[in-house]
Amino acid sequence: MSSLPDLFQKAFYLGVGLASYTGEQVNRQMSELRSQAQTLADDMIRRGEMTTEQANQWLETVLQQTQTSPSPPSKTPDRPQVIEIETLDD
Repeated sequence: MSSLPDLFQKAFYLGVGLASYTGEQVNRQMSELRSQAQTLADDMIRRGEMTTEQANQWLETVLQQTQTSPSPPSKTPDRPQVIEIETLDD
């Protein structure tokens, strides 16, 4: 059987490994998001829907929003939230 210090060491290494993996995944997804946003902005500029200055401002806004973490909910509801679904009748 493993001794207690070995178990703690393995748990610590597991935590470090998971943190490292998570960081790599976040960086990869951020790179993909930047690439997709840049492609979209380039397409809009090419079609004349946006100027280069507007595209740069939009890209900056999008990237800033992705880097800020969402704020946690201020209060846990006491009861289930009611969701109304409206349908469009043709």
